[in-house]
Amino acid sequence: MGIRRLLSMLQSLKPPLRIPLRLLQLGGTIDDLKRASDFIDAAVAAYTVYVCSMDPGKCIILGNKEEGFVLLPRKF
Repeated sequence: MGIRRLLSMLQSLKPPLRIPLRLLQLGGTIDDLKRASDFIDAAVAAYTVYVCSMDPGKCIILGNKEEGFVLLPRKF
């Protein structure tokens, strides 16, 4: 999936997650792509926490205290 398509899909979420393409500083190298994918990954993780904190019914929590937790958005 292309980065532009992924960014478009993220903007269609409710609420939208908007990541300006200029922030990703895409060039033609593998390092640029890795940096952009890390940035998008961090933004999606933060977005998930935000959405779940606003409406806990929109998330699933997997795990336990001993081993840790994973927070996932629920599919609607």
